[in-house]
Amino acid sequence: MAISPSNPLFYPSIALDGDFGKYTRQCLQRWLKYSYWYTGVIDGNFGSMSVKALQTWMKQGGWYTRAVDGQAGKYTWYAFFDALNKGGFWDPGAITKSGGKLPGAGLTLSMQHWLNRERTSQRGLPRKK
Repeated sequence: MAISPSNPLFYPSIALDGDFGKYTRQCLQRWLKYSYWYTGVIDGNFGSMSVKALQTWMKQGGWYTRAVDGQAGKYTWYAFFDALNKGGFWDPGAITKSGGKLPGAGLTLSMQHWLNRERTSQRGLPRKK
């Protein structure tokens, strides 16, 4: 897939800085929307609607076994780490680097690597059919 403004997954490369800031959140929302899991506005707020989309995607993939509640708690982030790990996008110290705060720098760095690859590829983790 070519990178262009007409591509719904278009965004410039994400800085690999481990910061779960607005731009990283927007890119994750954009991926969820492009993959048909998220129907909301791409605003970088990553509220309950975004979290529900992430949880639903992970539940479909078998990584998340809890209720889809829109709350981004530790089980949501651990499941996301597991999904990234199984997709080959992981940092072995992602959870321990978080210092107890989730998603934390390590998990976010893994997410940023994955999102950078996804923006230029059809490969990666499964999309909704």
